[in-house]
Amino acid sequence: MMEEETTFVQTDPAFNLVLNVLNELNHGNRLHATHSQSASIRNIESNDEQEDRRLLFGGQRAEMANSAFSRTASAIVRMCMLEAVGIARNLWPKARPHSRRRNAGNLARQGFGEQPFQLADDLDTAEYYWSKYDQLYPHFLIRNRVGVLAVDEQGGIPSMMLIFRGNFTKVIEITTTFDVTPRGDQMFNSYVHVACIVRDISEGKDGPHTIRLKELMQPPNIRGQYFEEIRNIQNVEEVDSLGSPLENEVNEDSEEDDEEEKEKDNEEEHVEDNEEEHEEDNEANANSNNLTENLTNLKSSTDGNHKHFRMLIALEWTRCMDWNNKIIVIIFMSGAVDEKVLADAIKMTNTAVNLCLSNKFLQAQAKLEPCLKTHNGAITKSMVHAFIYPKGAIFLYYAGRIKQVQGKLDEATKSYNDSIQFSLNGNSSIIYVTGSFFFFVCVLCYWELMWCYSYEGDWARAYHYASVLLKESRWSWTSYMYLKACFRVMARIRNLELAKEDDQSEKDTEEYLFRRLPEYKQRIAGKSVPFKKFSIHKANKYLEQGNHLFLPGMELILLWNGFKVLHRRPDLVRPMLKLVQTSLVELEETKGKL
Repeated sequence: MMEEETTFVQTDPAFNLVLNVLNELNHGNRLHATHSQSASIRNIESNDEQEDRRLLFGGQRAEMANSAFSRTASAIVRMCMLEAVGIARNLWPKARPHSRRRNAGNLARQGFGEQPFQLADDLDTAEYYWSKYDQLYPHFLIRNRVGVLAVDEQGGIPSMMLIFRGNFTKVIEITTTFDVTPRGDQMFNSYVHVACIVRDISEGKDGPHTIRLKELMQPPNIRGQYFEEIRNIQNVEEVDSLGSPLENEVNEDSEEDDEEEKEKDNEEEHVEDNEEEHEEDNEANANSNNLTENLTNLKSSTDGNHKHFRMLIALEWTRCMDWNNKIIVIIFMSGAVDEKVLADAIKMTNTAVNLCLSNKFLQAQAKLEPCLKTHNGAITKSMVHAFIYPKGAIFLYYAGRIKQVQGKLDEATKSYNDSIQFSLNGNSSIIYVTGSFFFFVCVLCYWELMWCYSYEGDWARAYHYASVLLKESRWSWTSYMYLKACFRVMARIRNLELAKEDDQSEKDTEEYLFRRLPEYKQRIAGKSVPFKKFSIHKANKYLEQGNHLFLPGMELILLWNGFKVLHRRPDLVRPMLKLVQTSLVELEETKGKL
């Protein structure tokens, strides 16, 4: 193994610290990718001698299927890792012959870089790496994970392994996706994908997490005599008299050295605490002093070009914000403004965002109002477009949420649609952080639009957005299918016409949706989401009761606390009450027929 190297796997207690270090390095633009390689395999095959049984596990003993699959899978996941990191196949550990032959032939490899990356080129080093990797996928862990899965239920065991090399000048990331679905009759569907990404670490200022990690990476310096002292222990009392295992133990007889060491430790601890507080403050709020200086320089360099000035301010601000949260607030300038006022507005707006993330929407709005009124009108509505008059997708969404909980559903739907429009098409006056985040904002808006239209009794449009969620989002197909089916029932009851694009095939019918939704049930961390269980239970009820449920859309509004919004809108509650009364009369008339 190379010197000056440390390997971390996801099961290590310090792994969260390692992830924070990667985050610091990424924020500081110190990571530069040089290689990207991957290997994958679909449907692991067994070691059964008969070719027609290559997808069956456990031989003639069906009760051993889980155990047999887990042992084979453990070896094949390791094989996939070795292929992804470029270790030659002649260095791989021995495996059962039929299993290795079949699965090695099914490995798919892909790589990017000037030349292939090779993690190890000798047996000892390769053995070290796969022994560390084996900590992530022992056969008993796979067996236990598969054992709690129902037939046709998918489960996964994702993992990460990180290797720091060359005295912290290179980091190798090995990320694994391992999904498995028991199919019954000793068969399993599986998918393994291992990605190996190599990055150089450039020089730069270390953050507090990086400093701590470098301390952890120092080799231990244990006194040789300590082990002899441990061997010679005769009773419990001698344990308390053991010296420190460290080689450079502090001399207790030297009071001067002791006091100096304590003072140094206190000073370092104080510095570390200050660094943490300072870092958190900088991540949460823009540094007003630096921002003032930078804005002044930007202002003088734009020569009155206000559009250019606005863009520069936005870029400067995004540099000061927390990229990890993926939230960028843009303040626009329509002319000269006091930089200190702008910095105060930034801090206040960021506070409002944090409140908004805690579902404290009204408090967030109140926090932003001073931005529009203080400092003798230096900041006006035309200068600050944040929450009350939003121009960014995330703030349009939050503005919609505020209007929604206030019962102003028309205004809420307008904000959500504007947020979707900005997210999908962009706007020349707004600077976005592009990526999947804004697609996620769209999905949030689709979800809220669905509920807004259901509150208004527009079940056809609620059905439309449930259909969009089923197509676009992967959160829970079971839940989305149930929502779609329920809103279709409500649209039928109210004789509402569905859009043509939402009613094109058998997959859009009530019976198909209710009958098929249990097939998409998945577990998260070994447990099912309660709403998924509820959806499956109600789907079975629908089929047992002759394709009938009593006002399922109204039940959903109650279940998702929609009446806390509707209590502000008696004009919307009255038609719902009338619908319930009419449906109850019809139910009484048909009692015993269902």
